[in-house]
Amino acid sequence: MVLARKYRPRSFNDVVGQEHVLLALRNSLKQNRIHQAYLFTGTRGVGKTTLARILAKSLNCDSGITDEPCGCCSSCEAIDAGSFVDLMELDAATHTKVDDMRRLLDKVVYPPFSGRFKVYVIDEVHMLSNSAFNAMLKTLEEPPQHAKFILATTDPQKIPLAVLSRCLNFPLRCLSRQQIQLRMQIILHAESIPYDDGGLSVISSSAAGSLRDALSILDQAIAYGGGTVSKESVLAMLGVADFGRIIELVEMLASSNIEGALSYGREILIQGALLSNIYSWLMKLFHQMAVLHVVPCDETIDSVYRDRILALVGLYGPEDVQLFYQIVSLAYQGLDLSADPAILLDMLLIRLYAFAPQRTESNGCDILSVPILENRDFPNNEDLSLVGSNISRHDFPGDPVSQSDWESLRSAINFEGMIRQFVDNCTWCFSNGNDWFVRPNAVSKALFVFVQKRLDRDISEFFGRPIKVLLQEESDTTDGTFDGSVAHQLKEKRDRGYQEAVDLVRRDENVMEIINSLDGEVDVASIKVDGLV
Repeated sequence: MVLARKYRPRSFNDVVGQEHVLLALRNSLKQNRIHQAYLFTGTRGVGKTTLARILAKSLNCDSGITDEPCGCCSSCEAIDAGSFVDLMELDAATHTKVDDMRRLLDKVVYPPFSGRFKVYVIDEVHMLSNSAFNAMLKTLEEPPQHAKFILATTDPQKIPLAVLSRCLNFPLRCLSRQQIQLRMQIILHAESIPYDDGGLSVISSSAAGSLRDALSILDQAIAYGGGTVSKESVLAMLGVADFGRIIELVEMLASSNIEGALSYGREILIQGALLSNIYSWLMKLFHQMAVLHVVPCDETIDSVYRDRILALVGLYGPEDVQLFYQIVSLAYQGLDLSADPAILLDMLLIRLYAFAPQRTESNGCDILSVPILENRDFPNNEDLSLVGSNISRHDFPGDPVSQSDWESLRSAINFEGMIRQFVDNCTWCFSNGNDWFVRPNAVSKALFVFVQKRLDRDISEFFGRPIKVLLQEESDTTDGTFDGSVAHQLKEKRDRGYQEAVDLVRRDENVMEIINSLDGEVDVASIKVDGLV
């Protein structure tokens, strides 16, 4: 017999979790306050049907209505065996029509054959048709004293309000990983099956809060491992990556080892891990990093890897972690865009590396640098004076008063990453004491919420007083940038360089001779200009 059936709870004491439901049911049974209809809701495998059968035993136990059915009388044994004639179970997923409901309700008026109550358990009740729901409304509201209805569903939103209002609603919660793992340990001890905690941890994580799913996976793991449950065999069987390996992957990115990260990611895939699972683990890691940024002592963080996650938190700012989570989330939505998971994983890792601030050493101090901005030189004949300048605090006797001051400040503080992107896409407006107002475009406006705190901190540290950067809303230009912004200057530079290249091609005698002989034209979209960013 499979473990989920063999170790199915026979009493309220055996039920895992759901204390809030057990307390209400037990108190109502002790006080003999029995309702005519109960509704158990919750995801699969959390105990809806199990609680329905235990409640049926409590109502029909030979010792009387009790919150602790004996389990050994004829009624309890018959219910456990599925042969109790006064317990009718209906699967609404296969009996959706009104005729099925009418046949069931036609027998409600007859008294129970051997028990105290006739109990009707309707599983997946949301699958009933509207006509079937209408047929049961009157009976559900005023059933005979000997009839009790217990409804179960995974989707209560689809149940008509008229039915919901006639039932006591008990929402069942998903089980925690710790609850699932403890239950599996008890079962494996009873079965004398060797195991390691790592394997059970992987199973409990994969079960997504469902104990039945966990026990089904455990059955499979026992067979796959030849009578034992180990972490390695469970990972191989499920095709999932170990969380520790995902952390190691991000650690490689943090240390600028993109070559090693790409190789390691491909190795994880070759060993059978599913790409969707890798993405899920990455989102879990970035979620835990984000939580630790705001609640350093949060107890929900995986205790086994807590120190390693804290080390990563020290390398990435909160806005970086938010960006990484968004990158992985968008990648997860595009899983079907390529048949080759290796390509998708490579591109994801490259994106994470490109946007990751990496630590380099300069004059004995750690500074941040962004690889995507490295080695980007402007054409030699048209360098912008604000790039690469060396400006100190002494060059700023007061607040910026012009766009050129704002651009010089950008070079002096050496903004990096998203902050630099924000500053490049803003133009200076004015200052009002410690409040500085800049005019955003579409790019900088989207970045502001991520960079505001760090931008204020960097500028405040530079000037030695608290300064707050605020947005001065104003209409954008047609191309989404402003004439005075650094981004606009760079765009104009690219446009001029590109147009010069096109003109140069069209003035070339050899090119024009070929075009005239073939009656062709210059494909300007194919012209590439080195050095333009």
